[in-house]
Amino acid sequence: MDHETIMKEARRVADELRSDALERDQTKTFPARGIEVLKASPLHGLMIAEHLGGLGGNVRDFVFVVEELANGDPSVAQMYGVHVTAIDTVRGGAPTDVYEAFATDVIRDRLWVSNAQAEIGTKTNRDFRTTLQSVEGGWEMTGTKFYCTGSLAADYFVGGAATGDPAKPFLMYLAKVDQDGVEVVDDWTGMGQRGTASGTVEFKNAHVRAEHAFGLEGLISATELAAVILQGYFTAIFVGIARAALDDAISYVNERARPWPTAGVDRAAEDPLVQLRVGDMHIRLLGAAALLDRATHAMLDAQANATEATRGAASLAMASAKVAATDAVLSITETMFLVCGSSATLEKYDFDRHWRNARTLTLHDAVDHKRRIIGDAVLRDGWPAPGPWS
Repeated sequence: MDHETIMKEARRVADELRSDALERDQTKTFPARGIEVLKASPLHGLMIAEHLGGLGGNVRDFVFVVEELANGDPSVAQMYGVHVTAIDTVRGGAPTDVYEAFATDVIRDRLWVSNAQAEIGTKTNRDFRTTLQSVEGGWEMTGTKFYCTGSLAADYFVGGAATGDPAKPFLMYLAKVDQDGVEVVDDWTGMGQRGTASGTVEFKNAHVRAEHAFGLEGLISATELAAVILQGYFTAIFVGIARAALDDAISYVNERARPWPTAGVDRAAEDPLVQLRVGDMHIRLLGAAALLDRATHAMLDAQANATEATRGAASLAMASAKVAATDAVLSITETMFLVCGSSATLEKYDFDRHWRNARTLTLHDAVDHKRRIIGDAVLRDGWPAPGPWS
C-alpha cells in the first residue's frame, strides 16, 4: 500500500476516533471501540512485511499515521504507537524465525501488543526489580510494571527484566497476557492521556517461552533505529495534538469568541492581537512539522544505507524535531486560551485536554537532556551515542 493510500486510511480512522474523543476524556473511558477499529484496519500491521501479511510500511508512514491519529485522539495514537514499536522491538531483538512466527500470529489473530517495561520506585527509570528466572522450558517472570499503556487491550506484553546472570544481566521479553501469573490493574490516574490504561501489570511466576527472551544487542547499536523510531512517534503525537488545539482555537475565535471592548473591532477574529497570537501558533506548528518531516527522511536514509553516520544524522534530526514539537505543543495548547477567552475554559469544550495530554506525554523523557545532546553533538561535529532515548 502506497503512502497516500495509507494516509487516507489513517484520516478515516482518525475521524472515527475524533467522534467521541471528548466524551471519553471527560469520563476517563478506555477507548475499546477505537482499538477494535484499528485492529480491523490494515494499519494494524503497518510495519510488518507484506510476505507476513502486513502492509510493509516504512518509518515515515508510521510517523505520519501516528500524527493523524493523534489529531483525532492522542490516547489511541499513543496505544497504537506502542503496538507498532513493540512489534518492531521483537523484530530488532529476537531471532528472525521467532519474529516472523510472532508477526504472522499478530496478523492472523488480530493481536494487540502493549508494553510492560517501566517501573516505579527504583533509582532511575532504567533500573529494574522485575526478574526472569530460568526454568525448564523457558523463564518465569516476577515483578511489577507501571506505565503499561494500552494494557486493557493487550494480548502480549513486551518489556525488560533482570536475570541475575552477569553474562546477560538484562533481557527483553515477550509475554502472553492471558495466562496464570499476569494481572492487569487499571490504576492510571494521570491528568492527561486518560483512558490509556497506562497503569500497573503484576507478574507472579508468569511463563515466558525460551525463545521469547532476547538481548538488547540488536536494538541499541550504531545502526539500529529502534530508539529513533520511538522518539519519532512521540514527536508525531505532539504535532497532532498541536494541530488539533490550533484547529479548535481557530473555530472558537471565528464562531464564539467576543472581541475585547478596547480592541475597536466587531469580531474577535479582527483583533490584531488575536491575529498575532494565532499567527505565532501557526508558525510554531509549521516549524515543528517541517522538522519532523525532515527527520523522517533522515530515518529513511538510515534504513536504506545503515551506517553510523546515517543513523547519527537521523537521531540528531529527530531529537531536534522532538524539542521543537515539545515547545510548540505546550505553547499552542496554552496560548489557545488567550485568543479564545474565559468561556473557552468551560468543561463542555474540554479544551484543557490538549494541554493535559501534551504536558503528560512531553514528560516521557527529559527534553533538556535532549537539548544538551544536540548541543554536544553540534560542538563535536559528531553524532549522539546510541541509547534508549537517542
